[in-house]
Amino acid sequence: MMLTRRSFLLSASAAVVSTALPFPVMSHAVAVTEATEAPKLFAFAVGTPGEYDWHSVFAKSAEDAFKQWAWDRGDCEEEEDPAFDPDYVHRVEIWDDLLETEINPAQWFAAGMGHMCERCNFETHPEMGGEVVNGEVVCEDCLGLSDILVIDRDRALEALIEQIIDHGADEAAARLTSKGHWPKITPDLWAEAISEAASA
Repeated sequence: MMLTRRSFLLSASAAVVSTALPFPVMSHAVAVTEATEAPKLFAFAVGTPGEYDWHSVFAKSAEDAFKQWAWDRGDCEEEEDPAFDPDYVHRVEIWDDLLETEINPAQWFAAGMGHMCERCNFETHPEMGGEVVNGEVVCEDCLGLSDILVIDRDRALEALIEQIIDHGADEAAARLTSKGHWPKITPDLWAEAISEAASA
C-alpha cells in the first residue's frame, strides 16, 4: 500500500493520541521519550500580511511553521505542501521560552504586533494608539482616563489640567468621582494638576 501524506499524518496523530492512555500502557513510551531529546522548537507568528489572522506557531524552521499554519487552515490541496512564502512568517524570539498558552494579546503587543482589543474586539496595534492596561490589550477608542492614570502619568496630568480649566477644581473633582476615576488620582498628581491649571 502506498503511504500518502494524509495516511502518514493520521498515523502520526494516532501516536500523539496514544500519549493520553492510562499510565500502565504508557510506561514504555515514557521511558523512550525521556531517553530521546526533543528537537528545539522556535516561536513564529504566521499569517496573511496586512490581516489580523495571525497565529503563534512553534516549529523547527520558518518553512515548517508556514507549513503547519497552511495545513491547519486547510489551504493545501490534495497531498502537496504549500509553497513557502516568507512574507507570511515572522520570527518572534521573545516567545521562545513561553508555552503556547502563555502567548496572550499582551504578548503580541510586546512583540510589536497588533491584536484585537479585548474590550470591543476591534483591530488595534501599538502604533494605532493601542495600550496594554493591567495585562489587557485596549484600543485607543476604549482607552479611558482610568486606564491612562495607570499607564501614563504625563497624559493623565494633561487630562486633569483640562478638566480643571473647563470646570474648576471642585466641579472637576465631583465629575471624576462620579465616573469612578477619583480613587486612582494620587494627591500629588491632583495638586500638580491644580497648580498647572492655575498657571495656564
